[in-house]
Amino acid sequence: MYRALRDAGVTYSERQEGGFYALARYEDVHAAARDWQTFSSAGGITIPATGNPERFIPIEYDPPQLQEYRKILAPLFTPKKTNEMEAELRGIARDIIDSIATGDSCEFVNDYAYLYPIVGMYRSPWMGTPLEGVKLDPEGPDDWPQNLRNSVQTFIHGIGEPSARIAGLIIEYSKKVLAHRRENPADDIPTYLLNAEINGRKLTETEILNTMLLQFNAGPPTVGAALSGMFWFLAQRPEIQTQLAEDPAKIPLAMEELLRYLGPTQAEKRTTTQAVTVAGQQIPAKCPVALVWAAANRDEAEFPNAEEFVLDRFPNRHIAFGMGVHRCIGSNVARLLIQTSLEEWFRRIPKFSIRPGSPTPWEVGVSRSLKNLELIW
Repeated sequence: MYRALRDAGVTYSERQEGGFYALARYEDVHAAARDWQTFSSAGGITIPATGNPERFIPIEYDPPQLQEYRKILAPLFTPKKTNEMEAELRGIARDIIDSIATGDSCEFVNDYAYLYPIVGMYRSPWMGTPLEGVKLDPEGPDDWPQNLRNSVQTFIHGIGEPSARIAGLIIEYSKKVLAHRRENPADDIPTYLLNAEINGRKLTETEILNTMLLQFNAGPPTVGAALSGMFWFLAQRPEIQTQLAEDPAKIPLAMEELLRYLGPTQAEKRTTTQAVTVAGQQIPAKCPVALVWAAANRDEAEFPNAEEFVLDRFPNRHIAFGMGVHRCIGSNVARLLIQTSLEEWFRRIPKFSIRPGSPTPWEVGVSRSLKNLELIW
């Protein structure tokens, strides 16, 4: 499918959004992502649109507002701040994996892929949103990580009322967190946002809530999707398992190649502000355009042997985290969660495979994620 999209240059689909164009070649996607003046995020970044009536902060804004919001948020995601989280996150990963390793199998998607980033990001004092044990959706499963995962997946992939209902639940929970932090400030993100200023004024509660909503949408679910796809792939490649288990120093480069080869975020929407020509095809003004990151990351024009996994690929200019002014601001944290997962997993479980005959159904929307992955060792 990716190759067909690239070969076509620019494609048009009437399936959603009343019709949209798609760019899939690395050169075209890279250029469009950097040209925010023509390809705007202000009309939303998902196809179909989520149920959130407000815009996500900062990603659904363009400069100069985008830069003002990113200036506030950037200190939260610096390499230094991320490094300060490593010991705690690694300890959480190790505890979960040590527990899993006492058996000879697991259902990886729920037992680890989503559990670790959910527990890791929300147990951390710095994140300040204590979700452990919280049943976000009263109509969902009793198991709280599964409840949160289902809630966020409904929010991201749902259309209309189901998505809007979950957005409302997340907002209401976030309001409770903010109310608590107003009375009990701490060294965490909600307190930081309550005290942050933009152009000499405090952020409004709506601005803070839409920043926190993006945490739910773009944090644990994206990392969980990435991990589920990566371990599905690795479970079928014992020779790569051997290399990573015997030489953990190879894991950082392998992670970058896994992000290129299996990056979970399939595409993001932009909206044209004016008519533009891409690869000889004119796209009218005010049209939705999908930037298909996943297809661009398999483009032979940028990546030799792009359809192959090359463990030590270097350089690796993948765009799994986007490109340009809207590039993922939390990429350092995402990398930390993925790298600690790979390192701690191969420390305890160096050989594993998919249980014969078990289904591996995929859920595809903004992200591509497995619903189930039975691993044995």
